[in-house]
Amino acid sequence: MLLYIIGFLMFLTNTVDTARFLTERKNPDGGYSFARFGPSTASATYYAVSSFNMLNIEPPDKEKTVAWCLSKQSEDGSFPSVQIAFYVTSTLEILNLGVKNPSGFLRWCYQHYKNGLFSEKNNGVPSLKATYMITSTIAYYEENRYKKEITNNLSTNPLPDNLTDIFRYVRIFENIGSSVPNQCKIIDFIKRCKTPPGFYSLVPETTSFLEHTYHAIYLSKKFDVPVEQKRLREYILSCRNRDGGFGRAPSAASFVQYTYYALKSLQLLK
Repeated sequence: MLLYIIGFLMFLTNTVDTARFLTERKNPDGGYSFARFGPSTASATYYAVSSFNMLNIEPPDKEKTVAWCLSKQSEDGSFPSVQIAFYVTSTLEILNLGVKNPSGFLRWCYQHYKNGLFSEKNNGVPSLKATYMITSTIAYYEENRYKKEITNNLSTNPLPDNLTDIFRYVRIFENIGSSVPNQCKIIDFIKRCKTPPGFYSLVPETTSFLEHTYHAIYLSKKFDVPVEQKRLREYILSCRNRDGGFGRAPSAASFVQYTYYALKSLQLLK
């Protein structure tokens, strides 16, 4: 494990600057914001805590962050939204903690189920994004009760038409413990999203951004698709700014979510 951490950090010099960048996004309430002095959000908190974890650094005032996360949950186990639930539970999982009232929380999660998918609102329109988020949170607590129905639904529907939704599609099958269908089509789409410099875009023949490159690296690793590791590392590191954070693309402003995507990508590339 130590050699793995050393090998990963060799690709990212000045980790202290990156840790400082993340710390500067921490608010007195324990949450993190996307920009300095901005409001704390569940997503920024997850990206920051996950990034600290990848740097092998304990988040500062961790207890405050845990308290902030748990404050987002009601006594009956519910959350204000599926998105907040996803990021809060993911943050707590990194810290080896769970939510309050797990049975109430699971009951709230399953209220969003409808005809083989989940929706972001009760009786709302089911979506791939909501299904990815809710199956991710449920997987930490139990085997999904609708595993068969979700598998049948997604297996019979067309493959998503963009890299981010294909990433979510694959992760859903991983979350429910089912084999991923349409693997040849997925591999073909990954290859078509590769740009001439060796990076990746949301759909074929468009601009590369860091989050899409991460999704492509994740999927390529899963399905044994070769990637141009040296070029990808150079591209990812070119998105790093003097403040230690990463932007969505070279010369773009630093944000915690793109710092997360950069670190995740480097970690996968080892």
